Amino acid sequence: MFTIKKEILPSHHAKLTVTFSPEAVERAKRKVAQKLSKQTRVPGFRPGKAPYGVVVRHFGEAVVREELLDTLLDAHYADILKQAEIEPAAPGKVLQVLTWEPEVVVELEVPLKPEVDLGDYRSLRVPYEPPQVDEEEIERALDNLRRMHVRMETVDRPAQKGDVVLMKLKGRYTPPAKGDEKPEPKHIPEEEISLLVKEDDDPEEWPFPGFSKQLEGLKKGDKRTFTYTYPEDAPNKGLRGYTFAYDVEVVEVQTPVYPELTDEFVREHTDHETLEELREAIRENLQQSRISEYDQQYLEKVIEGLVAQSQVKFPQHFLDTAVAQRLEETKAQLAEQGLTLEEYLEARGESMEAFLQSLKEEIQNELVRDLVLEELAHQEGIEITQEEFDETAKNVLAYLLTKHGREQASQAEIRRFLRRHQQEFQTTLENTLDWYLHQKTLAHLVRLAKGELEAQEEPEQGQETQEETAPEAGKEAAPEAGEQPSSEETKETPSEASSSPTPAETPSSAQGGA
Repeated sequence: MFTIKKEILPSHHAKLTVTFSPEAVERAKRKVAQKLSKQTRVPGFRPGKAPYGVVVRHFGEAVVREELLDTLLDAHYADILKQAEIEPAAPGKVLQVLTWEPEVVVELEVPLKPEVDLGDYRSLRVPYEPPQVDEEEIERALDNLRRMHVRMETVDRPAQKGDVVLMKLKGRYTPPAKGDEKPEPKHIPEEEISLLVKEDDDPEEWPFPGFSKQLEGLKKGDKRTFTYTYPEDAPNKGLRGYTFAYDVEVVEVQTPVYPELTDEFVREHTDHETLEELREAIRENLQQSRISEYDQQYLEKVIEGLVAQSQVKFPQHFLDTAVAQRLEETKAQLAEQGLTLEEYLEARGESMEAFLQSLKEEIQNELVRDLVLEELAHQEGIEITQEEFDETAKNVLAYLLTKHGREQASQAEIRRFLRRHQQEFQTTLENTLDWYLHQKTLAHLVRLAKGELEAQEEPEQGQETQEETAPEAGKEAAPEAGEQPSSEETKETPSEASSSPTPAETPSSAQGGA
């Protein structure tokens, strides 16, 4: 019937050279002749009775050969994959037809199912050492609270660092000279402003760097003129070479007065009764914040460790498809802002080549990461339980009913709603379940890296403990009704995005050349 020559390409595709026997070709020709002459009447012949040669002359060789190739592949593609021992990741495509007579010899390219080797992943260990809050951090938080309730008090003394100076300010600026031309100064109108006398240098300070420091030592009624020329290496290129001169008249000097931290102050400005109670609340909040931040960093480190020790192969088809999709999404987002991709890259000073290379690397890393986590879930038997499925479906339904303004609905109305919104419900449910399974996998991986799984009784293959239904890292939980995972959390895995085919799916001969 057919013979196969198989070659595995570096791109993780299989190249198949398939030779269909003359007998198989003849049977296919009869089917093609019958089909085409039945669809379109051939003069002199009853429908479906025209011979193959007549059909070729009537319809043209190119049309008939394309139909012949489709007929052969439709009939034999599943057996070709089985004989070649191939698990496809997506439909294959025809590269070329080498011969048409008396045998048909065709070259096919089939993307292979990804291969992931996690190595000795159960020995993966990453020390879990969350930081502890120290007393200095607590004191800074308390000091910030005092600063929120500061009051300014007028003082009859020269200004010091940390004081605020109220002044009348007017000035002039002179652009840099061009050749022999001496530009005229431009007037800056008078205004009354307040400025803090800063302790540290600030290159972005207004009206020019170092201005507030020159206010130190001035008192009410003092008048001064300050001049500054922006150097040639000034961060703001538009001001380089400009000279500013400001006339200052001090109206008032104020100093901050901070409240004393007492139990009375705490009761007045917080929900706590005593300073000690507030201090402990700050400690707890800071600790929770540190742990939450650390957990995210820890999770990333664990994932990086697992990915680093894993070997992953996937077809170039996956990467090319994902890059093309992300590129179109980027163009659409920019279009909403009135920009083209070329304009965006020009503004960033980035070439198209560099942008595409960066995008390709980013997506490749994402694909590897997703495949590794997917394989971990498979190896560890992590799956959605029936109870989790039912609860998630209930939450998704409640969310969609609320979204469409149908919070109060009878059972009959709900059934009608599901019939009208079946696709939206199915897509939302699938995305949410994918997100939930992803979170369970991450939680399991974290416990593995901490060594906690060793202390538990090993679950039977294909089972999962109830404690793994809520992730530890980041303290995330499954979305409730009305909450949906973000687009990043619900992104498809590579296998889903590429719609892995069943063996019966055939490649399109239109993609290949004769």
